[in-house]
Amino acid sequence: MNIAIINTRILSFRGNNLGIIDNGAIGITDNQISFVGDMEKFNKQDADIVINGDNHVTMPGLV
Repeated sequence: MNIAIINTRILSFRGNNLGIIDNGAIGITDNQISFVGDMEKFNKQDADIVINGDNHVTMPGLV
């Protein structure tokens, strides 16, 4: 199953650095994160489920 979270503000971490993507998307394929980035570079047409993350903050991979 492919899941897309779109139109969300993403807080991402690389090492000790915080990254912020204001209009981001997250792709999940077979229960694994397959895409984190800008909405303009994401193809949501492949998703079985699309979640609108408008007015939300998402932190992919936070466990």
